[in-house]
Amino acid sequence: MLLHSQSPQPRHPLASYAYPAVISGTEKPVPLIGTSFDVQIDAGLAVVTATRRFRNVEEESIEVTLTFPVPVHAVLFQLSARIGERRLEAIAQAKVAARDTYERAIDQGRSAVLHEEVLRGIHQLSVAHVPPGQEIAVEASWAMPLTAMPGGAKLHIPVTVGEIYGASPLDDSDDFFHQASVQEAELSVTCRDGTVALTGGVLQEGRARLRLDAPIVLEVSGWQPRALHGIAADGRGVEVEISRQPAGDLPLDAAILVDRSGSMAEEASGLLQGAEAIQAPPTKHGVVVAGLLAAASSTLSGDRIDLWEFDHTAGKVPGRDLAAAARRLSPPGGGTEIGQAIEAVLASRPTRDVLLITDGKSHAIDVQAAARSGRRFHVVLIGEDSLEAHVGYLAALTGGQIFVAAGLEASSHIRQALAAMRLPHLPATQVTDPPSEVEAMIGGMRVKATWHAGSVAEPGRWSRAVAAFAASLALPRLPEPKAAALAEAEGLVTHLTSLVLVDEQGEAQSGLPAQRRVGLMVPRTAPLAYSGLAHSISALHACCLLPLPGVHAEQMPAHAERIPAYSSDLAALCGRIDWAAAPEALRRGDLSPLPADIALEVEAAAEEPEIIALAAELGVPPAVLVLALMAQSVSQTNRAAARFARAVLGGATAASGSGGQPDAGREAALRAAAAALGL
Repeated sequence: MLLHSQSPQPRHPLASYAYPAVISGTEKPVPLIGTSFDVQIDAGLAVVTATRRFRNVEEESIEVTLTFPVPVHAVLFQLSARIGERRLEAIAQAKVAARDTYERAIDQGRSAVLHEEVLRGIHQLSVAHVPPGQEIAVEASWAMPLTAMPGGAKLHIPVTVGEIYGASPLDDSDDFFHQASVQEAELSVTCRDGTVALTGGVLQEGRARLRLDAPIVLEVSGWQPRALHGIAADGRGVEVEISRQPAGDLPLDAAILVDRSGSMAEEASGLLQGAEAIQAPPTKHGVVVAGLLAAASSTLSGDRIDLWEFDHTAGKVPGRDLAAAARRLSPPGGGTEIGQAIEAVLASRPTRDVLLITDGKSHAIDVQAAARSGRRFHVVLIGEDSLEAHVGYLAALTGGQIFVAAGLEASSHIRQALAAMRLPHLPATQVTDPPSEVEAMIGGMRVKATWHAGSVAEPGRWSRAVAAFAASLALPRLPEPKAAALAEAEGLVTHLTSLVLVDEQGEAQSGLPAQRRVGLMVPRTAPLAYSGLAHSISALHACCLLPLPGVHAEQMPAHAERIPAYSSDLAALCGRIDWAAAPEALRRGDLSPLPADIALEVEAAAEEPEIIALAAELGVPPAVLVLALMAQSVSQTNRAAARFARAVLGGATAASGSGGQPDAGREAALRAAAAALGL
């Protein structure tokens, strides 16, 4: 749930913007009013069900979107929504088809929910046409194995991320977004065998309430491996067994690549306890150096390890052994050119393994190119605001392993990564269709899935979770068409499929829903410029393109750099229009949501004779036609603009998701009008 912060009387006149739970830069209330996580753990497998409640207190229909991190090895297999007294279940469709289903529902005024994987490790939830004064609760479940730890195992649930450097591959509307408001969640945990502890908190009868500015980390001890049973979509029985990774005896042949960028100077963790909490919190880089020194004691005489470090450049660190080289690591500072660093390592001695030690907060990596090198990549992520998406996907593609260290446990994870590199490199081989057996190593665990005729499992969520997780192991080993068919049959969210539902029985809403993006909570370890008051003030300065005292240019929110300079060229102005904020007002001809200079340009363009004539033929105000033509010109890269163009121009446009055939004559007239406006 989002709460108003109980803060002292603000001293700065802009400080009040940091505390209310409203959409940043507006007075619109945040529509996310409640969040809960239910975790069930059995024999090394965790099933996490997140329930999010959205309420629309505005006077018109809205669309709510939320982009959030998930573990790379998690597989989302169930999505449902409660609308009034009705519970609706989502179905899996090919990714493009699911998006088209969702967009058609919006055009028809139907409430709909779409869950997509926008990048491996990054998901987006979209809820369209939440009616005024009503509430929609969305429930989604995902499954993954626990990560091995000395004496037990753990489950790491990311809920926010830090600032990510580099150009994002995602559109602005799909990218991570932070809000200066407090978010809390209810947590409930059950474990069939073993004991569960909440890192940094206390579970009382399996329950806790926590803030969503740090990951949820559960430590599990005393659990025992055994077979788990499920029912596949084709009716066959599925058996999954998770156990600790076996010991390997191969000599190490590896390059260790250590991130020393500026973000590694940040605090390593807020999860320090006891005497450690009294001392100054260590930096991420300091934790890495200590972890490498501790792990060096497990190396053997036949091991060959090259130690590298990188910021905006990469270099090999000299030293007679790992410990000596670790002591010569440079302090953090500089950029995060991880892609160039990987290229440098790959161009050097051809090692069997590459271990990345980083906070993962960079978009600058070509995952596919690195995977084609044939090396096996492993990742140790440092910091509770780290991101698995890019580096974690690289590890998953190459058969490597991922370990997430919130802070001081980095040394044990580095040791586990070294142990994983002593195992033979077994590239993923193709499996039969339908699959019969598959095995993998994930997070220090050996996981094995087998399919057989008949089933001993009882139908239900747990059975579905077991079958879904087994299918996720087989997907990367199948040709893409067969992988897509299996993912759709099992109801999975993947890079090939999404889950979507449409409320066909509810009352249809009129008009276009205004988009309300729900941000993640600012990480508690974030620098001052990204939390609380400074976060809000920076957003206000960014909107006005004013310099922000004490914040360097590279720290400014990404959207501040994307606002083009003023231009009388209509095509140049399209990118400055927020097509999602108030689309229905624009469709009615109300230009007040537009920047004043753009409104003047639209009004001037609306006086063109071609526009006046075509607007009369279409039955829309000339200014609205101008906006629709502008929206159509950017519809391929802006979904909200495409919706606006469809709503105004109807069957005359072939904009994405229209679901209808354009009228050839009308389309020609629209092209001519757009050309007259320079669009």
